[in-house]
Amino acid sequence: MAGIGLERVSLRIYGQVYFWPTTPHLFITRIGFVTLVLGLATFVEHFLPVSPRTIQSLAKESLLVYFVHVVLLYGSSWNLGIKQYIGGTMGFAHAYLLVIVLVTVMFMMAFYWDRTKKSYPLPSLVLRTAVVVAAAVAVA
Repeated sequence: MAGIGLERVSLRIYGQVYFWPTTPHLFITRIGFVTLVLGLATFVEHFLPVSPRTIQSLAKESLLVYFVHVVLLYGSSWNLGIKQYIGGTMGFAHAYLLVIVLVTVMFMMAFYWDRTKKSYPLPSLVLRTAVVVAAAVAVA
């Protein structure tokens, strides 16, 4: 909220600008959102204890989570992303709903992918190698 609130003050400093891609207050807004999510996660953990293994799964698979969420949102040479389907027409409520769904799906993907690697090491190694080769070919 502080980042959005400071936008009014920035009009005097920067003049009229498009808030989302250009002002330093976007950084404050994002930090506020991350702090809010971490605070909610800490609060929820008191009622629904989360195993350290679950958090470790997400930490181990953070690069996979990053790659998949970027491909889903912005697309790649293989697919169009959500951005191409809906454009910049989402309001706050829809955007936050999408964030909640995406975060949930990424948590589940990291958790189950980490378990799959431990349970089936050889097939997961073959699949990981194929994905790396496909990504290298797509970038080239």
